Amino acid sequence: MTIPALSLTAALLVLAAGATAGAQSTDGLRGAAPAAPRPMRLTVELRAGPTVPVGDYQQTLSLGMDAALLAELRPWASPVRLRGEVGGARFALQNDGFAELSGHLDYLSGVASVVRPFPRAGGGPVPYLLGGVGGYYLRGEETVDLGEQGRVTSRRDPVLRPGLSAGAGVQLSAGRVSATLEARVQHVLATGADLTVVPITLGLKF
Repeated sequence: MTIPALSLTAALLVLAAGATAGAQSTDGLRGAAPAAPRPMRLTVELRAGPTVPVGDYQQTLSLGMDAALLAELRPWASPVRLRGEVGGARFALQNDGFAELSGHLDYLSGVASVVRPFPRAGGGPVPYLLGGVGGYYLRGEETVDLGEQGRVTSRRDPVLRPGLSAGAGVQLSAGRVSATLEARVQHVLATGADLTVVPITLGLKF
């Protein structure tokens, strides 16, 4: 199965899990007094961590760094959460072994996701799944050192491309502050070779 298919499947599983949980909750309330709805809550999160290039760019890009600012909304009486995020990542180019090569590839991103947490009755860490879609603004630059012939620098024209995002994480809360550990697959549908990366990030949620 391809990376885009896996990402789409994960997103559908998140939605299905939310719908199933909502139906079970409704069944359990039949014949009982209605419970008070949970209040809507908005949280903000800062996160950062390494991101690993895979697929077509695995031999071209070095380990990168990823950072993002997230806002997450929990609607009333809903088992799922809605997340919006803006972020970016930068990767250094690997030397190809034939010439002195330097440069970078980076992107800015905006992603909308659905998050399905699975809280435990006894409390403790809360695992969750997520899936979403977004836009990725790609740009880059490379410089080749040709020795006595000098250095040649070329810049990649910036381009905005769609992408898919899916992953899993765990959240540990302490009062109104939470820490998260999350791993995702982000697949950018670029012209030519697609860009696939795996960010592994730590975050603080307020």
